[in-house]
Amino acid sequence: MQISSSIIFFLLERKFPLRYLREDQGGMAILEPRILESPDTEPEILYITDKPELLAAVQKPVSCAFLLCGEAGKSAVDFQSGERELPLCLKAADTACVTADISPVNLLETVFSLFLTLQDWDSRLKDASFEAVEDYTRLFGTIRELFDLPFILMDRNFTTIAYTPDFYTGLEETNRGKAPVEAVNQFFQKDEEGHDSSTELIEPYLYASANDGTRRWICCNIFRGSDFEGRIAAIPDQEKNHPGRFQLLAHFCRYVGMVFINTTDDMPARRQQDTLHRLVRDSIFTADGVPEQNAAGILGELAWQLDDPYFLAVFQISHERRFSHSALHICRHLETDVLYSCAVTYASHIIWLVNTRDVAKLNIKRDYRQLLSFIVRMYNCKAGVSNLFCNFMELRGAYTQSMAALRLGYRRDPGLSVYRFSDYTLDYILERSVSELPQEILLHPGALTLHNLDRNTGTDYIKTLRYYMDCRYNMTEAAQKLYVHRTTLIRRLDRITELTGLDFKEPRETLRMAISLHLLAPPDSGSA
Repeated sequence: MQISSSIIFFLLERKFPLRYLREDQGGMAILEPRILESPDTEPEILYITDKPELLAAVQKPVSCAFLLCGEAGKSAVDFQSGERELPLCLKAADTACVTADISPVNLLETVFSLFLTLQDWDSRLKDASFEAVEDYTRLFGTIRELFDLPFILMDRNFTTIAYTPDFYTGLEETNRGKAPVEAVNQFFQKDEEGHDSSTELIEPYLYASANDGTRRWICCNIFRGSDFEGRIAAIPDQEKNHPGRFQLLAHFCRYVGMVFINTTDDMPARRQQDTLHRLVRDSIFTADGVPEQNAAGILGELAWQLDDPYFLAVFQISHERRFSHSALHICRHLETDVLYSCAVTYASHIIWLVNTRDVAKLNIKRDYRQLLSFIVRMYNCKAGVSNLFCNFMELRGAYTQSMAALRLGYRRDPGLSVYRFSDYTLDYILERSVSELPQEILLHPGALTLHNLDRNTGTDYIKTLRYYMDCRYNMTEAAQKLYVHRTTLIRRLDRITELTGLDFKEPRETLRMAISLHLLAPPDSGSA
């Protein structure tokens, strides 16, 4: 372990009040502490002295550090105020001044004890790292000897790998022993200055979430080569964020990082290739699908049945970089909160299949409908949701429904985030109906007459008829929604009947007119 002047000063500050001659100390490497007995100094030594005159006799700056006490420590005030000229040796050296009453010998004993403590701590970190293949408990316990902070370890998809018992005090764990996903999502957001969550920083840093800018988390990233692989974070306390503190954390993180890189599988990515996830992909995207017998066998291993009730949701994240960073994290989130489900990544989409059999008996942290809303809010995405279906072999059709709901819902209701196919079934039918013939050929002739008249003369016959039919032929309700007098509405309807010859008592004719009105004036352009 490389012990620096900053680390010694940080630990010493817990015992004595210290003053520093400058704030930009770099943390020089220290081999051992000594009492300064002559002007001849050596590099990488922490010199302790209470003699200002001896400091003045040191003629040249060297790569060493100084710890001043007694008269030399008290003179720090004069150095900082400019009343006394700063000795040449202190101008570039890391220097701390102990203002408490302590002799150089006692101070040397204290510092030497800190050296032994750090060396022993490093040895036990090394031993604990060999045991951390399956359990990080001892490794985290060792860091807690110097830092009474709650810690958490996450992978690059912000899946929780390990954490100290007090990290989620008061928060319920999931049944799989993972920490609540919502509680770590703040690491995935932009910070208070609008930056991404600092996946490129090599040294430990303070991170303030946009969700809670008042708390600055202490973080350290883990890399495999130049690739970001994970993060260690600690909930901050009131202790000063001293440079030595960050150096100790960086040392600890190197041990955790080595264990993590060497032993942790990329489980969210690997899970995407298991039999269930491949079955979902193949059922939707392969030309011939999957034979029913094969699908039944794979589902049977999970105690699922072909005829269980299912629904399918498709999430779409428009930002490519955000999708690449968050897709696997969202999949893990969905499958953790709804155990009888399977989340698959495909192109720029996340496909989520949920088995809703005996849904009341399942161990689900929240209703899956609520989870849908939470996901689209948290990750700023859209979701299309199929109808329930009771045959797994209908999965491809459910995917078509979900994608259609996304497309049609965004077109009609861009302000919404969750689009259910049941709300856009008519839109889908009408879209398919005009895929072969021009729309004008399918319209009711009377609808075209009203549409042309409205366009040329500024009348509102299409809107009037649409509201009247949407209000189930209730004149009073339609007049209120059109903000016209009932008598005015009656006159307009008489004129519409005269222009179109429409007979409201003929179901097939009124149905064709209703479809025509929908094609000419979709609901978002003036429906009741």
